[in-house]
Amino acid sequence: MICFRLKFRLGVFIMLFLIVCPVYIYSQSIQIDSLEIELASQGKDTLKVKTLLNLAASWLYFDIDKSIHYYKRVCEISEDLNYPYGLAEGHYQVGLCYMKYKQQPDSSLPYANRAIAVSDSLHLLKILLKSYRLKSICKRIKGDNSRTRYYTIKCLNISKKLNDSLGIGKAYGELGIFFFSKADYDSAAIYYMKAIDVFEKTRQEKLLGMTFSNIAKNYLKTDDNELAEKYLLKTLNIKDESWQLANFPIIYDNLGIVYTRKGDYKKAIEYFNQ
Repeated sequence: MICFRLKFRLGVFIMLFLIVCPVYIYSQSIQIDSLEIELASQGKDTLKVKTLLNLAASWLYFDIDKSIHYYKRVCEISEDLNYPYGLAEGHYQVGLCYMKYKQQPDSSLPYANRAIAVSDSLHLLKILLKSYRLKSICKRIKGDNSRTRYYTIKCLNISKKLNDSLGIGKAYGELGIFFFSKADYDSAAIYYMKAIDVFEKTRQEKLLGMTFSNIAKNYLKTDDNELAEKYLLKTLNIKDESWQLANFPIIYDNLGIVYTRKGDYKKAIEYFNQ
């Protein structure tokens, strides 16, 4: 029954995607053309920087290299204008593109570092926060655990200064992942619980689902099967369909493991067959 519902939702999701996607592409194409025309008529000033930022963002899901090209132009023009916001934001966005869309942490890090240097010197805390977060992810991907923790704690402290609940929750979640990778499961559980508390209060459903899944995996490692079951079942209440499609197969497998350990083989087979 669960499997049928998931397949049905997948079918509906694909159908809606096929309907909406051409409309979205057409609207984005019009927006890009409009921004290109606007850009051609502008002088070298901060307004041009803002137009370039919008143009780069518009290309993001169509041609990542063009998006990077325009973000680099933001950096160049902002440098000429001595416009620190554009310089910091441009470098952050180039670094994000290399990490998120090209999976190239070595290419991302120099841009993250430049964004940090500019935003830190001028107290641009929002850009500083996301630049440190980007750097911590790059360091984690490269296996530099000590620096990952260092930069994640910086993110946590800046988020607290900004009274940014979402940033605080993300930092707690990242610290949970860090301690899990070090097999310090007690510390991981503490930070996952802190993240869950934040995401429940701020109603961040996808982040809540991911953290439920992470803490369940943590409890699987320590053979706390009752707690693993509790949080895996909580993930099944996440209503976002794209999240379900991406994560439910893993959740079902983990529930199968839990019920196998508990000797409930009927339930284990039911979930393994989803």
